[in-house]
Amino acid sequence: MATTAICTVTVQKGLGVRPSGLSVVQIMDVSKWVVVVEPFVAVASALGRISFALYLKALFSKVLKWQSYSLWVAIVLQVVSTILIIVADLTQCGTHLTAQWNPQYAESHHIKCLEWGAAAAYVQGSKYDRI
Repeated sequence: MATTAICTVTVQKGLGVRPSGLSVVQIMDVSKWVVVVEPFVAVASALGRISFALYLKALFSKVLKWQSYSLWVAIVLQVVSTILIIVADLTQCGTHLTAQWNPQYAESHHIKCLEWGAAAAYVQGSKYDRI
């Protein structure tokens, strides 16, 4: 529900509009809300995968024990990878979260952010497009 609320705010701020139709301030505002929603999206995606793994575990746990163990390993790996993605996403500009959506702030404070969004999107199974 939090993800939906934040996405609604992001759309109201201008997400989905061509960048040429937005001012620089609007683009930074949309980018800020995208950064805010990313951890929620990662958790929601992970919960979907975990719930499906638990469903499969309920189906196969009586049949073969190795399948049940494999699903527990998949669940643990999903939790760990989601935590790592969230931490990496929120710290890609060091401790300066504002630098992710405000290039003037990053430039004035000499902050260099990592460009790893496409790799994280691939790991997460989502599409990556720059604004």
